[in-house]
Amino acid sequence: MHFARFRLLIVLIVLHTMVASAIKTELYYFLIIDPYQHEDYGFSYPVTYQFHLPEANHEVVVFKKYRHHDSWEPLVTHTSDDFFNGVEASRLDGPKKMIYVSAAFGDDSDTLFLKFSDPSGSSIRAIYQGISKYYDNRRAAVTSTADDWAVWFDEKFQRTCRIFRDHKLWVSPAIITNGCDSATWVHIQEQIDSGYVDVVSHSRTHPYIPYADINSEVTGSKWDLIQNLQLPDASRKGSHEYVYVWVAPYGSYDGAIDAYVSWNQYLVTRLYHTGSFQYPEWDPHTKKYHTTGVSREMGPLWAGTTDISDLNAAFDQAYNVGGVYHVMCHPNVIEWDQEYPWLHLDYINEHKDVWYVGMGHLFVYHYLKEFADSFITFYSSEESIQWDLPIKIYPNPFKYETRIRYTLQDNVFVRLGIYDSMGRLIRLMVSEEQHEGPHEVILDADGLIPGLYIYKLEAGNRVKTGRMIRVN
Repeated sequence: MHFARFRLLIVLIVLHTMVASAIKTELYYFLIIDPYQHEDYGFSYPVTYQFHLPEANHEVVVFKKYRHHDSWEPLVTHTSDDFFNGVEASRLDGPKKMIYVSAAFGDDSDTLFLKFSDPSGSSIRAIYQGISKYYDNRRAAVTSTADDWAVWFDEKFQRTCRIFRDHKLWVSPAIITNGCDSATWVHIQEQIDSGYVDVVSHSRTHPYIPYADINSEVTGSKWDLIQNLQLPDASRKGSHEYVYVWVAPYGSYDGAIDAYVSWNQYLVTRLYHTGSFQYPEWDPHTKKYHTTGVSREMGPLWAGTTDISDLNAAFDQAYNVGGVYHVMCHPNVIEWDQEYPWLHLDYINEHKDVWYVGMGHLFVYHYLKEFADSFITFYSSEESIQWDLPIKIYPNPFKYETRIRYTLQDNVFVRLGIYDSMGRLIRLMVSEEQHEGPHEVILDADGLIPGLYIYKLEAGNRVKTGRMIRVN
């Protein structure tokens, strides 16, 4: 009897050791993005995260998921001999013991989980080293814009998009939204759906400065694009759609326009001058990038050139310095019956060490890379984490209503109460179990007298309080 109990004890110890060992070998990593930045810019374009592998590994499988309870999904494995752009993938550089993981954040989670395994399923340890300058750690980038899509140039734009797509080159058409009839919107959507097209805003009426109605031209054109089109997946986060670039008509610009561009959360304004090969600097006051030009305009208009030697040399310059080659054109005047546009597109396309990308996605990637230390927190499953409870009240102060946004890192019971300045509960907004991810509650000001109010958000064992002000 005692021997049987002893044998059972040994079995239990062995099982416990096996389970503990299995748990211990389940090693994974996760990145948490600032929920408000995530909401404002989407970050649905795959960003490349660099990891160093301390031990040599000839085969590595990378998995991703967005929540603890999700199943792991393997990423496609590519090599430097493959031609690919803007897709979720992993690429191993064995000699350098580096692996480049390109992945996007999800629509309804601020967390990206990553796991590295060998073909047998055993975990591989990796050391996070930040975000690559360009997608897949490429040497240089190529982007393009095409100005003045409206009904009167519709057919020429469709042809230009098809030609760029046939060369596997992205083009970002600048749309004059009041110049688009229903058929033009359909044709723009067809080109977006066919791939390699990322639209940017180019005003409603293409005016000279000063604009008669700045809000209509800058804000209105952005919302025309969002309301009339279904933008590409990399420009969407759930029901939210994003337009990242404003192209100034005639390249004319002033401080009043710049203020509206900033308010509408465009990341950059493109003007009309050549010779630009690098990203512009960030302006901390307007919270966007300084204006940028293009590298070359292809075609016989204003700043354009049809000199194939000059065009190709401009690409070589960007490639040699590891910069951005931005080729721009006006499809209404580009001469597809001449040799120069075909020869130039053939010259710049399908380099496996060059990143080909729409202009909006170029800048949203760069924005996340430049401010990754502020926007992204990196953890290992081996670390003990004390989760924050991020919350945002907007607007605050408020007059008619305010939105309370918060993000949960797991499924918990949530209680959200609004209290007056004496500490009395006046509104119970939430009292229920909620799933992990972002949530939003709207507080209607009806019945609330002007003054100070306190919110208290309780989620599991975490509590966040703050002040709200209702004004007349």
